[in-house]
Amino acid sequence: GIRVLLRDHGRPLPAVNQIELHPLVYRRRLPLIQWCRDHGIRVQAYGSLLHGYSKWLADPLLTRMADRYDGRTVAQILLRWALQHEFLIIPKSSRRWRILENSRLYDFELTAGDMDTLDRWGDAIAKPEERNVYKRDWNWNPIDEAPVHEGATHYWPHFKGVDEVYFAADEYDYEDGEKEDDEEL
Repeated sequence: GIRVLLRDHGRPLPAVNQIELHPLVYRRRLPLIQWCRDHGIRVQAYGSLLHGYSKWLADPLLTRMADRYDGRTVAQILLRWALQHEFLIIPKSSRRWRILENSRLYDFELTAGDMDTLDRWGDAIAKPEERNVYKRDWNWNPIDEAPVHEGATHYWPHFKGVDEVYFAADEYDYEDGEKEDDEEL
């Protein structure tokens, strides 16, 4: 699994793990979320707005909740839920009014009861595969011991090609910290 890959080849843990994450899959993702937190990996949620599927966005649970928060939108409720769980969010829109709406998240908080309701929303869906908005589960799950492709490992972590390619024309001597040339800039 991925833990063996990282350990045996000295690869660093990522700083961020981007996964499909919204209330429908939250409880199923809890072990992964906790593993990431235990190892200092931030969780970034994609699909926070249920990929825009009206089937989910029009659910009475969400619309009633949005109405209780002084006319907030369902999108704001879902994004606020993610923020209160300390997930990084990346809502996308090309419409100015929606971008502004998505930014109005910091002047209200969901109650503990509403957070719990959203956390458990996916439990009411009988078929777990219907909880994923995307057709496949593309998450990097370091606690899943399924085989992974190791990729090129022979150069890691001593690969010097990046320095040779990107810094070849640079006059700075990275070993002793001095300029190689005394020209004024």
